[in-house]
Amino acid sequence: MRARTHVAAGFLALFLGLTPSALATTASPSPSPSEDPAPAIVYESDVDPDVVPMFKGVEMLDDDVLAASMDYVIRANTYASDTRISQALADAKASSSESVYVVNGLGKDLAGYYQRGSEGGSLPLTTGLIAQVNLGDGEGVTPAWDSLGKVAETYQIASPLTTHAEQLNALGDGEQAEFSFISHGAFLAYEEALVLATMLPEVGPQIIASGADVAESQIVLGVSSPIDVIGARALATRTVAARWSDEDFRVSLYAARDELRSYLAQYCEAELGNADLASCLTSQVDSGRNASTDQAVAASRFALTYGLPATGDTTVTVTIPPGAENLILTAFPDLSASQRRAILEQTALKSGYPLDLSGKLARGGDVGWTRLDLAAAMASLPQVNADGSVTVSRHELEIEIGDPTQNPEPDANGWSIGAFFDQPALWTVLVGFGAIGAVVLVSVRRRRKP
Repeated sequence: MRARTHVAAGFLALFLGLTPSALATTASPSPSPSEDPAPAIVYESDVDPDVVPMFKGVEMLDDDVLAASMDYVIRANTYASDTRISQALADAKASSSESVYVVNGLGKDLAGYYQRGSEGGSLPLTTGLIAQVNLGDGEGVTPAWDSLGKVAETYQIASPLTTHAEQLNALGDGEQAEFSFISHGAFLAYEEALVLATMLPEVGPQIIASGADVAESQIVLGVSSPIDVIGARALATRTVAARWSDEDFRVSLYAARDELRSYLAQYCEAELGNADLASCLTSQVDSGRNASTDQAVAASRFALTYGLPATGDTTVTVTIPPGAENLILTAFPDLSASQRRAILEQTALKSGYPLDLSGKLARGGDVGWTRLDLAAAMASLPQVNADGSVTVSRHELEIEIGDPTQNPEPDANGWSIGAFFDQPALWTVLVGFGAIGAVVLVSVRRRRKP
């Protein structure tokens, strides 16, 4: 990997909210005069689309939504168990280097093997793409978009620990960014999760749900709100989609995918006695962050809204942003781009939830990212009809507002997404949120094949 340029370093400082002295401790050393640095590779996906306008929805949030978002932070932070706090601190530490925590969606055996390979140099292509020390230098997954560093400065939303210090426990020990929108830690978690999910779509929902749980650690620590995390997920989705839509960069993604799958397949055959990687991956599903598909899809869907109420029109047809269909290319390689877009349309979140720009004046490329539910899309069982259209026959989810008079006590998971992973396959979970004590009823149901 080449050394980061001054532009990349400046972007990193803006996005992380680091001081110049802090950045100096993290940046790669400049090449000595005797070295001849390799020329930078510029990809089509490195052309900055200006992502700042896609977050205009944050300026449209009403007081009830903002209060509900902050109430969720207070609940997640103050009711968190010691176990959840320890996990949140570990997640935060990982996000400052090369996180491997989202691969817990692979299960204990394969997650540990992946981590050993990542740290031991057996997965250079894979770790080279997702290594977060390469953030924004144009060689890692994060494209070199200057606008990434402008989001926080444009909207200037202070972190919960700044605005509600008296109501929150300061659990972390690191320097906090001045602005929390969007959440940097959540962005890294989701970006890595989405890349790994595209490489291993058989357990893509589990990996994405694991990323959602890692992202929620930012809320548990009190440094980010649900709004911050929802924005981070949308931005990570857009960056990964840009990379998969770039045919030149896609070569690197496929190379890393082949490397990772070959590496895991060797372990599956030699240590687990299973020569078929797909069945080996799915056989690892048990509990915790490696939940069942139904649980993973539900947890991932919940993290699209965190139970915050819809305040806009919920009937606006979803707009699938350009290139998003390539995020499920490896899951459905035999389907056309239009057929994959149909899957995304049928598994998308309703309109009107926080940050959604559906039906509002906005550029086409800025709309739809908050509504994409890639876990549900990857878990779907699409049927190709005689006319070439596609019907999704699995994992239709509904989010409904529950009885506002109910206010259940928090359990050991402290309102965490992790609570979803301890439930039976068919269940209903009540999650507390909102200053008005509203409750979100998340119901999961399967639709039978016609």
